Amino acid sequence: MSENNENEEQLNKKRETSTSNDEDVDKINNKKLKSKTKELPFEQLYLDRLPNSLMYEKSFMHKDICTFIAVSKSDFIVSTDILGYVKFWKKQPIGIEFVKTFKSHVGPVSSLSISFDGQLLCTVGFDKNVRIFDIKNFDLINSFKVPFLPLTCEWVYGVNSSKTLIAISSRESSIINLYDSKSDDTSGKPLHIVELHNKSVHLIKFNQQFQSVISCDIGGSVEYWDIEEPFDQPTNVNFQMKLETDLYDFEKQSTLPISLEISGDGKYLSTMGRDKKIRIFNYKSGKLYRVYDESFAVLQQIQKTEDPIYHLDYADFGRRLAIEKEIDTMYDQFLNNITSKQSPPLNSILFDESNNFLIYSTLVGIKFVNIKTNKVVRVLGKIENSTRFLGLSLYQGKNEGDVTLGTKKRDTENDPTLFCLSFKKQRFYMFTRREPEDNDNPDYGRDVFNEKVTKDEQLLIQNAQRQLPRNAIIHTSLGDIHIMLYPDECPKTVENFTTHSKNNYYNGVIFHRVIKGFMIQTGDPQGTGYGGDSIWKKEFEDEFNRNLRHDRPFTLSMANAGPNTNGSQFFITTVPVTRLDNKHTVFGRVYKGTEVVTAIEKSKTDQDDKPLNDISILNIKITQDVPLEFQNKKI
Repeated sequence: MSENNENEEQLNKKRETSTSNDEDVDKINNKKLKSKTKELPFEQLYLDRLPNSLMYEKSFMHKDICTFIAVSKSDFIVSTDILGYVKFWKKQPIGIEFVKTFKSHVGPVSSLSISFDGQLLCTVGFDKNVRIFDIKNFDLINSFKVPFLPLTCEWVYGVNSSKTLIAISSRESSIINLYDSKSDDTSGKPLHIVELHNKSVHLIKFNQQFQSVISCDIGGSVEYWDIEEPFDQPTNVNFQMKLETDLYDFEKQSTLPISLEISGDGKYLSTMGRDKKIRIFNYKSGKLYRVYDESFAVLQQIQKTEDPIYHLDYADFGRRLAIEKEIDTMYDQFLNNITSKQSPPLNSILFDESNNFLIYSTLVGIKFVNIKTNKVVRVLGKIENSTRFLGLSLYQGKNEGDVTLGTKKRDTENDPTLFCLSFKKQRFYMFTRREPEDNDNPDYGRDVFNEKVTKDEQLLIQNAQRQLPRNAIIHTSLGDIHIMLYPDECPKTVENFTTHSKNNYYNGVIFHRVIKGFMIQTGDPQGTGYGGDSIWKKEFEDEFNRNLRHDRPFTLSMANAGPNTNGSQFFITTVPVTRLDNKHTVFGRVYKGTEVVTAIEKSKTDQDDKPLNDISILNIKITQDVPLEFQNKKI
């Protein structure tokens, strides 16, 4: 273990040792290995047309938790939330522009679908309403109510179809109902019904190339059907009976697909299973082409390997695993009571425009897998350890902008963007080929506050910011350390620290760990590195800010035992330690008394890095503001 890693472990309240890396997909995940290694010609050209930023560049708000996001071929993005709002966004040469909001449903949007040509949008909700939108004109063009609780919807018409049919399944039966989206009939009576399943259908996808549909029910049954009456099995596939295919695999394994996607050329069908396995089928034959295992057992095995691509701290892996189990519980609740007004978190899987890469979200991050070579070529968002990305949608077009919006540009370059939802978050996120910008003004950060805040909420925020102190003086047995605090960027951390200080919690507490060329650590009343509670008597979440980094010495930061495990312990760095960014919350800087920090750093220590002679905090004085002469000083 390197000295840097040893030093970083010293910041953890619990000294737990672990190895957490991954093996190649070929070694663990892929179940259909070829003896000869394959290569994809021009692979780098394809990769250059895909997002590659390790962190999301921007995020935008909804009024509440987001439920769906989708990209149309007409360069529009549609997002929805649990309050029934539908938002339209327009792709620009760089980034996106907001266009319009609709209050489409009373309650959550339970499903949405964009037509293959990018012209039409359908949303269905728990209020039983069906809304049809003209995407290019972002206009509601039809609306009707159905006599059942809708489960999912999908456009099922082709270029030569006489009607623009929308398929809507029911939570209350196994029937798939087909409606003419342009009909004036508002009775809710379907134009056709498809009866191929024995249980409610939760996934439907239209294969434009084969002019056919594939549907899956909650029992694991998978069916192909034609888009024209009598909706029989398509004639352009290479099997006559399902027994000739691998489509029974879900029922054999007592599982079901929870996500479904068809490649742009129509050749492949990919699914994400309830058993955490990614299955890719040859659409025409129905035979399995690839299987990638993302189950908990495999993930735990991966953590024992030495590939740094997937390396996670022991505590970080445990926290992420807990979120996965919470997602599984929500899906169990959905399956056990499908007629209830709830939907499980959306997890999607998709192909890129070349149909060579499969993109899906996992516990570790968003994986890009080359399905020709069976290699993970890219992992995005791993560093975003407080965000579990779920629903995905990919934009790979080239947009020249809009004259009316003043964004028209010539000779624009491709701006591939991966749009993502996140578990229990009211934002959607954008991964591009640009990392987030460093910005000294937090009002212009990557998380855009595009939703209006009420006057009462704004007043509460302003009052809270005014009430939180910005100055602390740590009186130690070796001298005073003056610290500027950042309540605007990390209010909860500052509140915890200043409240403890005012309550004399830190009085007499020793610096229990001192490492030359790294940091000095304190804040544990037990003096062992294993103790200390927050003011709420429980661990609290991290508050990372891109403008507050461990990029200079004399930075005040929280010690922890992994993500979102902050208590009372803190440390002050003595050198730049950027590897701690996005792992520990920076909430202050030393503006006076740096020589005291240096003196503590130089003290003699034992083999556990504890000073031989105790150095203690006498008390911490908290005041509202930093002295004027230091307020504008860059520290």
